[in-house]
Amino acid sequence: MIYGQSGGGSKVTILMGMPSASGLFHRASAQSGGGGKLPGSEESKEFAGLTMKQLGIQGNDIAGLQKMEWSNLIAAGEAAAAQMQSRTGPFLWTSTLDGRIINVQSFYDAAPEISKTVPMLIGSVSEEGNAMTSRPTEEEWHANLAKAYDETRATAIVAALKKEYPQKSIPTLSYMCDGSKILNALSIRNRVARMAKMKYDLHAAPVYTYYFTWQTSIFDSIPGAWHTSELQFCFDNTKRCEQGTGNTPEAQALAKKMATAWANFARTGNPSQPGLEWTATNPETNPTMVWDNECRMVNDPEGELRKMVPS
Repeated sequence: MIYGQSGGGSKVTILMGMPSASGLFHRASAQSGGGGKLPGSEESKEFAGLTMKQLGIQGNDIAGLQKMEWSNLIAAGEAAAAQMQSRTGPFLWTSTLDGRIINVQSFYDAAPEISKTVPMLIGSVSEEGNAMTSRPTEEEWHANLAKAYDETRATAIVAALKKEYPQKSIPTLSYMCDGSKILNALSIRNRVARMAKMKYDLHAAPVYTYYFTWQTSIFDSIPGAWHTSELQFCFDNTKRCEQGTGNTPEAQALAKKMATAWANFARTGNPSQPGLEWTATNPETNPTMVWDNECRMVNDPEGELRKMVPS
């Protein structure tokens, strides 16, 4: 089994479409990532050239690049991406659609035929956009949404999230949807549903979807279920990650269930376990495993909310 989170999820979906990787793995999980648009060779060459120019080294100076301090490399890449953004949109460090090794945009254009017999897990968390440096007021949150979408949609999103989750703070709600084009939890729910449908439409191996909503108690519960927070549970590492989980009895119980599901899926292609049946999804009702203190199957969690934002 291969699985990855965020950028790792993208690598999983890319591998599923690579002819040279066919047959090398038999289960796959893309977690809070995957199915993105890939740059072509010319875009990647331009990005690499601009990055090297920002670093002040020649384009073929591989030895100089290898000696570069990591923060300088990141800063140079971000500056290069900013120069390209008006033409290409947000540019991420990612693989290249070169037409040779990678010749399909897996789960962006379609689910690849070459891995149609590989069962999949696809899912996300409820506060993907958590940035603890961001603690917006309701007015600031509304303004960010209006800038990303429009005033009418911003008003509707704020009202809908406040109604659905009256117990959550404004910063926590903003982490569910702040207008970001990358870590936007509602947009990622759209992507999960889109990717799952593509896989389902192959009518071959099953696809299972999940939604991780367990809320931490740290920092007055403001972080919610932040981007990467499911990993400490599916690895059964609540003790090692006690600063986030509290290693409470509830966290330990959830971790045991999630780790068992991932292990069962790796072993058999079916993540179910005694007392917790996880059914494969379908595009009509989108049955999804919700991971929380009460684990349960739910049809299309956040279904109405996710449809309010672009995928």
